[in-house]
Amino acid sequence: MPLSLMYFGSHGEANGLGDLLEAMAIVKQGRRKGEVPVQLRLIGDGPAKQELMSQANRLGLDGRWVRFEPPVPKRDIPALAREADAFVITVRDLPKLYRFGISMNKLFDYMAAARPVIIASAAVNDPVAEAGAGITVPPEDPQTLAEAIERLIALPHEERARMGRAGRAHMEAVYDYRILAERLAGIMNDVMDERQ
Repeated sequence: MPLSLMYFGSHGEANGLGDLLEAMAIVKQGRRKGEVPVQLRLIGDGPAKQELMSQANRLGLDGRWVRFEPPVPKRDIPALAREADAFVITVRDLPKLYRFGISMNKLFDYMAAARPVIIASAAVNDPVAEAGAGITVPPEDPQTLAEAIERLIALPHEERARMGRAGRAHMEAVYDYRILAERLAGIMNDVMDERQ
């Protein structure tokens, strides 16, 4: 059974999904005919979806390699995430957009699901690397992204599970609402103390 690599969210220009399809084509080229070690599930919608479907067709990425699925309500994300073996995020190299860091909702959903994450980003922060929760590669580099996918495929299940647990533990330790609320309250108290 192929590894289930999942992306859910917007299919827009900034999401870099064209590079992800190019990476999947590279993975396919390196395999024996008929061997499908990974299936990418692209779940969501957006202005680039039709072009991405056409690109996948041009690259010979049939439904065994890439599946395009409709968006799901936010409340269904946890159940959907349990179907994945791993997740992927690709973003364009947009330094002005990510100059304060990356904090996409999907990243928190991925890590909370306790699955490893491949992230292609050059943002100033990297929660995946901080947590030891997956593999980080530069954006807009399909070859390096393909190599990361191959590395993930080759990892023993126990190592992928360890990465997933590390991501979940990181989310609970750093981004739990109670922790964030305490941090915000501390900052507000410091500001008020400075004014007095």
